[in-house]
Amino acid sequence: MSVLFGAHGMAATLTADAARGLMERMGARAAVAAIPLPSAPVTTIVTTDGVAFGVCERQHPGETLPLPTARGPGLWLAIQGRLDNRAELAALLNLPALDDPDATTESDTSTPDAALVLAAYQRFGIDCVEHLLGDWVFALWDVGRNRLLLARDATGNSAAFWWQGGGQLLFATSLPTLLAAGPVPTRPNARWIAGLLTVFTDPAYPGATAFEGVFAVPPGHFLLVE
Repeated sequence: MSVLFGAHGMAATLTADAARGLMERMGARAAVAAIPLPSAPVTTIVTTDGVAFGVCERQHPGETLPLPTARGPGLWLAIQGRLDNRAELAALLNLPALDDPDATTESDTSTPDAALVLAAYQRFGIDCVEHLLGDWVFALWDVGRNRLLLARDATGNSAAFWWQGGGQLLFATSLPTLLAAGPVPTRPNARWIAGLLTVFTDPAYPGATAFEGVFAVPPGHFLLVE
């Protein structure tokens, strides 16, 4: 299991040092949230232009995982999860994919999931999500459009939480990881708790969580900040 997390300085308040501090705090908590395996967690952190991404993942001994991040001209992307239509997507984008559908690891000549999603965005823009099948959450920063895209697959097996305040937006696929950032409040959300106790979901209050001001991206939806 991996954990994706990040921050966006919406009001240009996220300095490089502040971003690194946030990522280190969230990364430390993400290492606990990742499924325990007999190996140390591997954390990849990228900071650029007031935006920071991090991915913490654990791997089996001897296993080599593909890079969870990808970079293109003015684009940064981080992904948690997997694509299940790699071959179809790679063919559509004229990129190499695994020749053996039963293989469990990617060869040096194959294209990692992060690079496939980035290429799909370059080709289709925001509509790239319509071409992705699997269990995934990804965050993408488009420098030219000053755009942050946080997207979640339709099955919703992987979560995506976010909070906005203090001139910044924080997000993570683990709620404890998001709360570990520091500025995120932990006030109970009385309205959500009441709905839980009465088995009622308020359609006018989508994405609410047990914490006031903290929201979840619904399955099959994306959060767009421009």
